[in-house]
Amino acid sequence: MICPVPATDGAPAVRIASRYSLAVFPFLDGVPGRWGEPIGDDDRSRLLHMLAELHGVEPVSLGRVATTPIELLWRAELEEILADVNRPWTAGPHSAEARQALAAHLADIRGWVARWEALASGVASGAAPSVVTHGEPHPGNLIRASDRLLLIDWDTVGLAPPERDLWMLDDGSPGRFAAYTAATGHPVDPAAIAVFRLTWTLADISGGAAMFRAEHTTDPETESRWRGFLDTLSTGATAPYGRR
Repeated sequence: MICPVPATDGAPAVRIASRYSLAVFPFLDGVPGRWGEPIGDDDRSRLLHMLAELHGVEPVSLGRVATTPIELLWRAELEEILADVNRPWTAGPHSAEARQALAAHLADIRGWVARWEALASGVASGAAPSVVTHGEPHPGNLIRASDRLLLIDWDTVGLAPPERDLWMLDDGSPGRFAAYTAATGHPVDPAAIAVFRLTWTLADISGGAAMFRAEHTTDPETESRWRGFLDTLSTGATAPYGRR
């Protein structure tokens, strides 16, 4: 793991504007991963052991680490957007299609929100310990340096149930968390996995809808976001790591 240099108050990042924070990392010569890349069995095992090690760290040893609440990000924005799907959207090239896609999946989205609500209170009040979590241990935050696999980008670090990190590795395969449980003694909670996946999924839908409802242009990044938005609406779940 490559962690940021702590600020003078121990924080891993410093807020410099309403939308931006600054973090400082040591320079590393390596090959970065990319979001959406599959992961091999060896790297998957190494990452699970890396997360087990991280989750076993005493928070007090890291300075200031805030608790990450179990909450639906973008909830207010999502409700506003869903209430607006019966009116034309004309701000950008994908606005009309985005509105139609949301309208077609309106019942699904309401169902996902209801499922999140049904599970989240139990997870929040459950017996699972709050541990130091990375928050986004996806392929885009991995760097391969020689024979090492390193986890970077710690601006989302926070105290939370372990499943906040582990859901990204839940591909449904038998024994997928056996190595993690053997290393930590923590039996992975399927309800918590579902809560954190839905949290991410609904945030993706909300953020994508807000983007395409507003003014936007057509460029490679926009088109990538557009494909991801449609995929998430059609499947109802942000995909975890794939295997290769």
